[in-house]
Amino acid sequence: MSDEERLLQMVRELEQEKILLADRMGFVAFVALEALANLAALGLEIDFKCAHNCKDSDFRLWRIVDAVFTWLAVSDVLVALVSYGPVRYFRGDTREGGLVHWPRCLDFAFVTCRVIDWCFQMVGVETGLKIVSAFRVMHLMNLAGKAKRFATFRELYWIMNGMLNTMKSVAIVMALLLLLMFLFAILITINTSSHVIPKEHFNFVNSPFDKDVYWGTVPSSMLSLFVVVTRDRWSDSLARPIIERMPVMASFFIVFIVCSNLAALSTIVGVVVESTLTAAKHNAERKAAEAERHEQVVLESLEQIFKEADADKSGDLTREELQNSLGKSNVRNRMRFLGITYGDLDLLFTLLDEDSTGKIGTASFFRSCARLRGHAMARDINSMNIDLKRNSKWVDEIDRKLCDTNVSLAGLLEIVDGIDREVIIDPNDAGDPVLVARRSRETKSRAESMCRSQSMARINARRESLKAERFPSKISRASSNRVSLVRKSLQMDSASDSLRKAISTRKQSWAPPPPLPSHLAMRPPGRQSEVMETTGMTRPTSGGEPRWRR
Repeated sequence: MSDEERLLQMVRELEQEKILLADRMGFVAFVALEALANLAALGLEIDFKCAHNCKDSDFRLWRIVDAVFTWLAVSDVLVALVSYGPVRYFRGDTREGGLVHWPRCLDFAFVTCRVIDWCFQMVGVETGLKIVSAFRVMHLMNLAGKAKRFATFRELYWIMNGMLNTMKSVAIVMALLLLLMFLFAILITINTSSHVIPKEHFNFVNSPFDKDVYWGTVPSSMLSLFVVVTRDRWSDSLARPIIERMPVMASFFIVFIVCSNLAALSTIVGVVVESTLTAAKHNAERKAAEAERHEQVVLESLEQIFKEADADKSGDLTREELQNSLGKSNVRNRMRFLGITYGDLDLLFTLLDEDSTGKIGTASFFRSCARLRGHAMARDINSMNIDLKRNSKWVDEIDRKLCDTNVSLAGLLEIVDGIDREVIIDPNDAGDPVLVARRSRETKSRAESMCRSQSMARINARRESLKAERFPSKISRASSNRVSLVRKSLQMDSASDSLRKAISTRKQSWAPPPPLPSHLAMRPPGRQSEVMETTGMTRPTSGGEPRWRR
């Protein structure tokens, strides 16, 4: 026997200790078989018991059989009374809110009748009360409830439970059917009364009885209508003589058959089927709950194993410690029972080890193992959750580095622009309007503007995400009312045409650049400045110290 089977057997034994003697499978099966044997004995006694010219010795065997079944029934009741106690035996579980426990009360009444009949038999008086003990066969329902976990008796339990649950519905339908037959019996008795039409006008030659026997009184009419409900060759002897004399009564029988057979009786079949399906569903849910309880016991033992696998008692589980624990057979059996493979555990350890340190928390690992139970969807969701957190952290880090890189590039561009603006002061520069306008221009930091634009972009993106989380229905309505693709393309074309026209108009309105001064346009070669491409600075060739201006 494997560790898994021993563990499940231990769970069943612990549960069995809490079950009372009267609720155990062996006692319930004994009482059910005893009820079946009592029923068979009653049948044999009716067929083979001496009826005429009988001697006292002819009843000796049947008296012994009656005494045996009587005291067996009394012992069953006494065991149940001792196990449950008098209050619980007659009232049942008080937490369920019931006043009495009807099956046990009825069984107590049946056994009491059996005992009274046996006492009268001892003085030679036959009461016939022992026939009531035949109804003790209802203990088969209790046996079917106990044996439903076996596949052989599961269908028997569903059928018997469906019949028991539909008794209330069947009683209601039968009451309605009785009321319906009473109503139609009054109508047909009035219309076929001898005061209205003499009975000689009805042709009941092919029927064994005349009209008054079938439709003379309301009770006889109700009995005839019940025969109509059973549809047992009733048309020739019951309905046809009435329809031949009164053709309008054909609609009467049609309406009655539709209301009784097609409506009332068909409802009973539907209720039985629905009750059987409901019982099967409840049985599947109960079985799933029992399996969940067993898995919970295995999980608790697995948690203890993971804690014991932590050799250094640091609260963290390393990959080597996990592999060492998986080398044990009891751990493998528990993992196989839970449906968790070694590959799942290795992947889970890799996902939880976000910092690649080779160790994770024991409690966190056990909680993740508990989530791996069930369908593949649960494992995928767990993996996606861990991947999403890790990728979100990576994206944030990359975004921060990208922002720093953009700031550095903006600073370099600003330095390049500053070098381009740093020119040597020359006496003739005052006549150059381009240089004068450029030097008087206000400088702006591109790095600051870039950081400001990026921060505003983050704020807008966060605002849009919050709006999408808070108002999903509003966004879905807005997306459902989108502009059609044709209209959107036309709007984009018109917007691009307007932008193109505005740019062309602005270009035409720009004034041409002013001409360069003559001293700059045609400067002698000896007075030209030498541009130092590496530094962006100029130096006059005639000598002297250069002066710089920002």
